[in-house]
Amino acid sequence: MINKVLKKYNLIPKKSRDQYFLKNPEILRFECEQAEISEKDVVLEIGAGIGNLTKEISQRAKKVYAVEKDRKLVGILKEQLKDFHNIEIIQNDILKIDLPDFDKCVSNIPYSLSSKITEILAKKDKLSVICYQKDFAQRLIAQPGEKNYSRISVLSNFYFTPVFLREIPREEFFPEPEVDSAIIKFFPKSREYKVDENLFFKVVKALFIHKNKKVKNSFYNSRHFFDLNKGKANEIAENLPYKDKKVITLSIEQLIKISDFLGSENKYN
Repeated sequence: MINKVLKKYNLIPKKSRDQYFLKNPEILRFECEQAEISEKDVVLEIGAGIGNLTKEISQRAKKVYAVEKDRKLVGILKEQLKDFHNIEIIQNDILKIDLPDFDKCVSNIPYSLSSKITEILAKKDKLSVICYQKDFAQRLIAQPGEKNYSRISVLSNFYFTPVFLREIPREEFFPEPEVDSAIIKFFPKSREYKVDENLFFKVVKALFIHKNKKVKNSFYNSRHFFDLNKGKANEIAENLPYKDKKVITLSIEQLIKISDFLGSENKYN
């Protein structure tokens, strides 16, 4: 299908715009099956491309919102999907729009926007099945103490239970990317963590810049996040919970205790 569409529209995918299209229809079906799409579901697709996944979703869902930024691809989508009456194509940048109401998200996203899209979906509290670069996918499921554990691991596990579903070899795409991919399924969590989320993720970002250092040293080296001078930063650092543990070993619960400590009586001000 892909070769026919590319030839018909004289389309040369641009790697600079993350235009990689899955060739294997079995994988497209797998994504939809894992999302358990039903005829009651309104589904969001980010980066609709030439519509191969969009069609699979459409055949199962009540409605599909297909977001695509590229003007030429939108033109192709409109023609390719003209017989599908439950698809609404949104030509826009996913980072610049207010998302419509949806029940689930199934997408092969632009890889360069992986972090930002994950952050957007985290706030929506919806089941999602997303294709990422494999190395990024491994960071999403990483646990404390593992080498891939990072700020995005904390965010992913704070809002979701992320599950690694399967790896996708690079040759399954056209054009072929330089890395393999993987599919992650996000099960939304109830808000089990009671914390000032803005402060919490500010603390996480600050600490994980130096994730292999002790908490007290990482905090001190990231004191600019909190507008602290050296003396005040050192004073606070020496009293932080888990000050002698390495940041990379901290659980979400431990990070919350650090955030709560900093938030009490505005200790960082």
